Amino acid sequence: MENKNVIDFPVYAEHNALWGCGAHGHITAFIDRTWAEENGALDVHTVSEATCLAEKAARHGALITWEIDNHGALDVQRAMALVEQHEALRRINVIHGSCSLEEENELGDAAKYYMKAVKSHLPKTSLIGKENLRDVGAELLHFTAEIDRAVVMEMKRARFSLSSIESAVLQCSPRREAVASYYQNVKKGKIKTCTIQEKQGRSAFLSR
Repeated sequence: MENKNVIDFPVYAEHNALWGCGAHGHITAFIDRTWAEENGALDVHTVSEATCLAEKAARHGALITWEIDNHGALDVQRAMALVEQHEALRRINVIHGSCSLEEENELGDAAKYYMKAVKSHLPKTSLIGKENLRDVGAELLHFTAEIDRAVVMEMKRARFSLSSIESAVLQCSPRREAVASYYQNVKKGKIKTCTIQEKQGRSAFLSR
């Protein structure tokens, strides 16, 4: 993929939910260069580190596409559809409590409140927060617009600002519409994702 605004990394193929079914060969991920450089691309020295960077790029709307076994880069729109599917399932796992420390640290106060509050509005048939999820995809059916509206009302009562509530829903809700809107807003610059430099600056400020 010839593009000076894109940087490529070899990544592991085990994450089929992200790369697509049957992705067992050599995979090259193409990431937005500016975002990658702001998020530690120069410190990536192993395939494992590159895979983690690509997964983070997917969460932040910076993963452009990927190539499997040198067969040519996947159509960007198809890649985005797979990223959105993967992100919806990832969000369910985060709500369930299965996430990395990095994923947890990416959440602000409003997002963390959403993740906790939404559990109390899910139907009793949902297994989220109760036991191991055998079928994460089946849990998607429990996340409806009505559920999100209930959480929004709860967050309003908790005195979160309307802008923080909207961002939390777009960042955390597994609903297809919310996930798609999240990436659209990131692309338009309406939602700013946190870079490594910003996190370091915030930590330095808090330590003063």
